[in-house]
Amino acid sequence: GVIQAVVAQATRALVSAALLYGFGLGAALSGAASPPRHSGSGACPVTIPNRSTPPGEHPSTMAHGNGRLWTILPPNGRMVVSATSPPPPGTYFGQIHPDGSISEKFPWWGARSADSRLTFTGARLDAHARPLRAHIAPHFWATTLTFASSGCWKVTARAGTARLGLVIFVSAGKS
Repeated sequence: GVIQAVVAQATRALVSAALLYGFGLGAALSGAASPPRHSGSGACPVTIPNRSTPPGEHPSTMAHGNGRLWTILPPNGRMVVSATSPPPPGTYFGQIHPDGSISEKFPWWGARSADSRLTFTGARLDAHARPLRAHIAPHFWATTLTFASSGCWKVTARAGTARLGLVIFVSAGKS
C-alpha cells in the first residue's frame, strides 16, 4: 500500500545518498546472484561483492547478498575512508574519530522473511581491537558501522534467522 511505497521510496533515496556520498558513483551493470567471492591476496581475505541485488533494486557491481540480506561493498573489498568532502578519488566519505576509530555508512536490505530487527557483530581479524559498534536507524536499516581501528574486519549482520557475513579491509585516508 501507501506505506510500502513510501518506505520503498525512502529506501531508494537513502541508497542513492549512500552511493553518492559514501561509496562514490560506481556504475552497475549486472545484478545476477553468484556465490560469495573472497580475494586471496594479502593477509585479509576481503569479500568481493557478488552482485546479488535485493528484489526491486537496480543492479549494482557493489551489491552483495545471499537472498535474505543485502548491502553495498567496495568493489575490491578495501575501503579507504576520508573525512574530506567530496572525498578524494579512491576514497569513501566517512568519519575518522580522534580515538582512531573509523565510521562509514552502509545501507542494508532484508527479504520479507527477515526479522525487522538488524544486529551486528564484528571483530578485527589481523590484530586486537575494541569490538565493532553499530548505529542502526529504525525501519530503513541505514547503518553506521564504526571500526575501532584500521585493519581487516569480519562483520556479520543478522535479522531474525537471516545472516550475512563479510570481510572488509578498512583504513583511514587523508582528512
